[in-house]
Order: sequence, then structure tokens, then C-alpha cells
Amino acid sequence: ATWTVPALAQIAMRTELECQRGILLALEGRRDESIALHRRLLEAEPTNAQVLNNLAWILALTGGDPTEALALIDKAIRINQGGPAPALLDTRSVVRLAGNEPRRAIEDASIAIGSNPDEPIYYFHLARAQHAADKNSLAATESLNKAIERGLTSSIVDPLERAAYAELIAELRPE
Repeated sequence: ATWTVPALAQIAMRTELECQRGILLALEGRRDESIALHRRLLEAEPTNAQVLNNLAWILALTGGDPTEALALIDKAIRINQGGPAPALLDTRSVVRLAGNEPRRAIEDASIAIGSNPDEPIYYFHLARAQHAADKNSLAATESLNKAIERGLTSSIVDPLERAAYAELIAELRPE
């Protein structure tokens, strides 16, 4: 039927808009509303990798259950067409960092960087994980410097991570 393609496109667009709304809710500090919205979206589309990724991200960065966040991002990676996308691995790195698994976070961030070596935020997350694993890590400073060389500024860091960004800058690049 010719009507199915436009109808599916409208559903996808609606889901995309609702995902964006959920992110805005989280940024406004309305965490519970954001999580509830993402859970409703997952009920309707349980295999939507973007929704799984966003919910895992919000849980990881707002003190949610890291075990649940890891299950969500692992599912997104499993179902993602074309294998584990660098952005999904980056989210899993952040989730693992939130779950106090810095060594595993380093692995995921490193793989994401291997797939996209120009993305500054991946180096930032690698630096965070390296710093969490070893406070005196020269590697963390090197990764942070690479992130900054590639254009990392506080304005491109997710607002939910800006405090972590400021703390990392203060500790690794004191001036």
C-alpha cells in the first residue's frame, strides 16, 4: 500500500521529535519527566536504538541505575544496523564510567575513537575514564589535550556533563 511509507515516515518523525523533547526535559532538570517520556517511547518502539541510547545517556548522567543504563545501551548496540556505531560505544563508555567501570569505559571510548578519530567528545570521555582509573594518568592529560586540539569547548559538551568537564579541566590543565 502506498500510504504505508508516508505513515511510517510520520511515526519516525514523531518519535524523533519526542526524543528531542525528552532531552530538553532532562536539560531543564526535569529528569523524571524525561525518563518517563523515553520509557513511553520504548513501550511503543522497543527496538528504537535512538530511544535506547538517549535513555541510557540520561540515566548515566543523572544518577540513574547504571545496570539498567548498561542493559539499554547494550541492546541499542546489538540491534543497530551496521554494528556498533561510534556514538553508541561512546554512550556505553559514559554509562560504564557512571557504573564505576573506568577500564571498560576506556575500551569503549578507544574503539569509538578508532572509528572516528576527529570527534573531540570521544577524547573527552576517554580522558574522563582514564582519569577515573588513575588520577595521576598522563594518558588522561594527553586525551584531554587531543580533545581540545580537535575543538572541545564547554559549549559542545552536553550540559549534563559540564560540571565533569570543568572539574577535569581544573585537575588536568590548571593554569
